[in-house]
Formats: sequence, structure tokens, C-alpha cells
Amino acid sequence: MTIVPTDRTTSSYAVYRLEGVRGRVPAGDCRLVDATNHVATTRAVGWAQPRTDASAQPGQRYAHVVTALDRTGDESPPAQAEVHPS
Repeated sequence: MTIVPTDRTTSSYAVYRLEGVRGRVPAGDCRLVDATNHVATTRAVGWAQPRTDASAQPGQRYAHVVTALDRTGDESPPAQAEVHPS
């Protein structure tokens, strides 16, 4: 997946991985507030950042959801998920 910045107020991005997802993950999905689904946080650097989920298991279906965080830790709604087999 590639994280592409969309504004200048973002200081970092949180990446969540949800297993067994088919289709889009709704913004209110309760799994997005479960810390066990949080797999990475990366600083916003001002350009597109490729990310690899090294702990993904072959043959599993995952959705990776990205949220933006500002400098005070406020988190945005999730961006559209990418659903793909690993």
C-alpha cells in the first residue's frame, strides 16, 4: 500500500489491519478502535510512502485502513480500505 499525504496538518498516519474483510470497511466499524488491529504508525514526511505489512500471513484476506493524526493526536475518519489476499 502507499500512503499519500492530502494536507499539511497531518503529522503521522495510523495503519490498521482487519482480517477476513470482503468489501469496504465502514467508518464506524468498531474494530478500528481495537488496538490489536493497529499494525503501524508512520510519520508524515510530505511525499508518498510505500508500506509493507511484514506480519501478514499468506492466503489471508486483509483490509488495511489508514487514518491521519494531527500534532495533538486527533485522528481522522478512516480512508477507504484496500482489500486483497496476502
